[in-house]
Amino acid sequence: GELLQSLRTRASRLSHVLFGTHAVGVLLAFSDARCLDADVLKGLSGAITRNLDRISAKDYIAVLSTLSCLPRELQAAVPDGLIDDLLQALQNRGYGPWRLEIEAVVHLLEALRGLRLEDEALLELICDRLPATLKLSNCPLALTVRLLDSLGDIPARSKLHVSTHLHRRRKLQSALKDCISRHVSTGLDLETQIVVARSLARLGFQDQLTQDWLSRLVANVETHME
Repeated sequence: GELLQSLRTRASRLSHVLFGTHAVGVLLAFSDARCLDADVLKGLSGAITRNLDRISAKDYIAVLSTLSCLPRELQAAVPDGLIDDLLQALQNRGYGPWRLEIEAVVHLLEALRGLRLEDEALLELICDRLPATLKLSNCPLALTVRLLDSLGDIPARSKLHVSTHLHRRRKLQSALKDCISRHVSTGLDLETQIVVARSLARLGFQDQLTQDWLSRLVANVETHME
């Protein structure tokens, strides 16, 4: 309505004086309200780019996540270089605390998947700390499913990178197995089990424990289909 249009006009006019964090907040608010337009997007993107060094790593991820969910016509309005600048800035903050926050990691993986981007440097940073992240976060079921789903559905070269980490690093195998086992032991609905199983299969992650669980899952699915 008129109020939203007035807010869009005001945001466009003020974008040149907004600090980066404020611009990120306004971008997320307009996106959540589904009333973002190309002019506002360009203005806020400019404010974010100008203040990139003053924005936190979690804000970089929030912007990438928002951009990955834009409708196609708005994605075409994203300024050239913005996504690359955000990825490079995040790499520069690669050893920050964001890698130990499972929600930030999941949002970033989902953003990379949504944008169909392959960034081996960021994947390396994520995989390097993922065992500690999983243990520190006591990863909730919803985030565990989203983590596995996004890891299993990233572009082929990126998936190979993750699979290589899984096969070579015992700590990552152990942390992931413990996380999955904890949730499986509490009982999962069939849909969740299928999502997890599909993601594990895509990553080529199998050991005796997961193989036994997958065998039981197949039997369970067959029972439901009878």
